[in-house]
Amino acid sequence: MKKRKKLELMKPTLMKLSKLERLVMRNNVGKVQLNFGISKGMPFEKVPRKNNKGVVCCFAVLEAGKAPVSLVFMVTKNDLDPLHSKLEEMAS
Repeated sequence: MKKRKKLELMKPTLMKLSKLERLVMRNNVGKVQLNFGISKGMPFEKVPRKNNKGVVCCFAVLEAGKAPVSLVFMVTKNDLDPLHSKLEEMAS
């Protein structure tokens, strides 16, 4: 069983490079922690939780030639709708 990696103090940066949309997350020093492309029609699921948090789930290919992996972004309820809306917009 894989251990979950908890990344603190990360803010998602949504970038648009030519026709390819990408989500890049950096730590507080600026080192890239997560970088993946968002393809057209990619589904994102929004799941509110009881503890004043929520998650946005998706599948993404992190390494070329590898199988897709499930990504779960835990955010506060205030950030849940804006993050989900922005990701859905990028996938349309």
